[in-house]
Amino acid sequence: YLSLAVSLLTTGFISATISYDYDTDPKKRAITPEFYGYAPDDGRQRAFLFFSMILLSATQVLIKA
Repeated sequence: YLSLAVSLLTTGFISATISYDYDTDPKKRAITPEFYGYAPDDGRQRAFLFFSMILLSATQVLIKA
């Protein structure tokens, strides 16, 4: 089970990182503000969002496994 948990969290982390990096890129926010910009400016809220995105992605992969 440890291997599965590590794989799920790694996949969730990678997915969350890609989404987070795209959303916080100033160029993408300027070009398409109605799509990008869901990450708040507050550091604590961003950390909570990032952690939530990791769990969401890991859960989705677990459901499909």
